[in-house]
Amino acid sequence: MRVPLGRAHGTRLVIVGGDGLVADNRVGVSAADVSAEQTGVLLSAAGDERRGPVVRMLPTPGLPAGVVAVHEDLARAAGLSGAAGEDWLLLERPAVVAASVVLESAADALPDASVKQLRGSSALDGQVFRYEPDAREATWLYVDSVPYRVRSVADGSGEPLTGLLRIGAGTTLHLFLPGNRTGVDVVILADCSGSMSWDDVLDDSDVGRFGGRTQRYVTRMHALKRALHEMADVRLSAGGRPTRLALVRFTKASVPVFPRAGGMADVGDESTIEEFRAAVGLLKPESAGTDIGQALHHASELLHRYGNPHNERLVVLVSDGADWAEKGVDATGEMLAATADPVSLMEELNGSLGIRLHAVGVSAEATFWPWWESRHRRSTGEPHVSIVPNHALLRHLVEVGGGDPTRIGGTDVLMEYFGELGAGVTQTVGHPRTGRLPGPQPEIALALSLSAATTTDARRGELAETISLLYSSCVDASRRRIGRPLYRQTNDTRALHHIGQPVRDRSAFAAWVLDVHKVFYEQQESALNSPRDKDSYPIPGVAGIIWDGRLFRIHTMRLETAHDSVGRNNKKEAEQHQRMVGEVFLAHTGRYHLPDDDEAGWGRLQLGLMEDLAGMLTDVYAVLNAEQMPAPADAEANPQDGQAGGFVPAERTALRVQGF
Repeated sequence: MRVPLGRAHGTRLVIVGGDGLVADNRVGVSAADVSAEQTGVLLSAAGDERRGPVVRMLPTPGLPAGVVAVHEDLARAAGLSGAAGEDWLLLERPAVVAASVVLESAADALPDASVKQLRGSSALDGQVFRYEPDAREATWLYVDSVPYRVRSVADGSGEPLTGLLRIGAGTTLHLFLPGNRTGVDVVILADCSGSMSWDDVLDDSDVGRFGGRTQRYVTRMHALKRALHEMADVRLSAGGRPTRLALVRFTKASVPVFPRAGGMADVGDESTIEEFRAAVGLLKPESAGTDIGQALHHASELLHRYGNPHNERLVVLVSDGADWAEKGVDATGEMLAATADPVSLMEELNGSLGIRLHAVGVSAEATFWPWWESRHRRSTGEPHVSIVPNHALLRHLVEVGGGDPTRIGGTDVLMEYFGELGAGVTQTVGHPRTGRLPGPQPEIALALSLSAATTTDARRGELAETISLLYSSCVDASRRRIGRPLYRQTNDTRALHHIGQPVRDRSAFAAWVLDVHKVFYEQQESALNSPRDKDSYPIPGVAGIIWDGRLFRIHTMRLETAHDSVGRNNKKEAEQHQRMVGEVFLAHTGRYHLPDDDEAGWGRLQLGLMEDLAGMLTDVYAVLNAEQMPAPADAEANPQDGQAGGFVPAERTALRVQGF
């Protein structure tokens, strides 16, 4: 679509109801206007594009060019009523495909029910939406009529996305479960290996005396402990259903530090939170490597023995990832213990026990290397591989453990994640289920016919008024110019007033064309009755317009509907007449023949002849009022002299009829 669709661009809006292809934010467009699915914005002509509903434009079978079908709910959201003459716009705008979307259900449903709904529905496949996290109003997506709020959107590298976005087949969906709706059992595995003692984490919380931020670094363990303290503060203020929690420090072995008596404890009251803070204070780096596999085993046993069977089961692994490499890679020192396969273990725990895992990376390579260059490069050279933060293992574990891969990052991610963990948890749902879109609803055909009828009625009324005004104007102008009217008054005074009457079938059309023929053919100035007398009318140019073919079409249809005896005794003449009738039908209806009861077809024919008549009268009036008279019309445009009944040769008529 190169130009906008809208009323100002000659496009008609059809509003439909019911269920089908045109529903939600799906808009039906003609394949002639949009060849493949696109995204865009629908709005009234005076609307703000930044607030207009985001839509999917789908090529829809059966929609003619220049027609857009919109569901009544979407039209209402865009401030459109579908009234005749209403201005609107459909603008094409590209959407970025999201790698990750976090949703939160607005319904008070159990977590399993929400996850099942998201996994079983194809409503999110191809969905487009606008997301601005700082906007006053939240962004909602509907899954089988259930609203889900968009909490965050990220690209493949975990960077936030805003603006016009799209959910694709590869987008990973996550469900946020607020703490006040669901209980959650959490085991936090805190990495206390030797690499956690390095002070490469930039602490941007410090503000200097004059408001500037200082370049102060803290250890990875300090960052971890500060984030856990923040989690405790948020959890204490969040309220909601109880959360059972355990904190375990691990290296090559796992040691519970909260609760003191072992197991897991309900966290909610201030005394328990204080105990948790005290346990966090005991964490410190040790001169040891790590064995993540045994730590995951220990966490799964705690959840199995002490967790609430109705709560979510969650393991939160906090580590710098510096003690791991892919299988087969040579490893020394701390890395030796990680050669067991914790990824396969986590996949088994998630599949058989429903235990999910989130991993939070402490430190990051992006901040580590500038720190190393400024602090240690000159004295030490290259850093040992065991101290370089490596989040590869964490990402692998998250992929198989149902966690949120967007949380893998530096200290800012660590703080944000534990802050939100106090109020709820995020569960990975997976990719959206693909599904086939429904077919166009039958209401579209009905709406098209009703809309077409409404448009036809309005246009017929406009033309009738225009023709009546031009008739009077031409009569007055001709009187002033030559002293006599272009049209004599007919004996049937009602004929002119019947021009705007709708026709429903052949019989009604016959009565209508009889009236038109009576006013504009039979009662016209006698000097214009024959094309061979075109020079006898005192005002040059008028006769050429009268006989340029437009009025002759009305004459042809009058003869056709009045009787079937045209050319009865002359086969050639009869064949020529039928060709001319067919050409008039084709020019105004797109067909060579109309059944007697084809209401839409006879209505289109009536409208086309009225357009012809209005155009002819407009040209005549211009000549009657021109200061310089145009030259007479070319004789080639006039019917051939001597043709019976005033018929025009077929080859000449075809040019005139098709070129109206």
